[in-house]
Amino acid sequence: LLLPASTALSAMPNIVIVGAGVSGLMTAKAVAGKGHHVTLVSSTPYFEWGIAGAYSLTHPDELEKAVSGEITVPAGVELVTGTAVSMTDKQVVLKAGQSIPFDALVIATGLDLPLFRPKVGQS
Repeated sequence: LLLPASTALSAMPNIVIVGAGVSGLMTAKAVAGKGHHVTLVSSTPYFEWGIAGAYSLTHPDELEKAVSGEITVPAGVELVTGTAVSMTDKQVVLKAGQSIPFDALVIATGLDLPLFRPKVGQS
């Protein structure tokens, strides 16, 4: 969690969480409904289980278990689908050009192994 030195967490209106894996979702759940505006940024609109993806390399028939459908966010959390490409001390910038301002930033991107996501034309 990145905080400006002069700001206390309880006084912050805008919290941005980059990464909607287990850590990002649990963080969103923990701060939602406590007087903050919470934005969760995910590179995909669906939830991926990394361990299930690894398992499916040796058990291809289990691949569908690596993705569990659309991300369900806690009440009071806004889900934004996009890839964060840069940030300043006040905003996150997405690949599409959208800027999301924050008073506190949580980076919960975890581990991205492209091995689990075949590119077009690969199987």
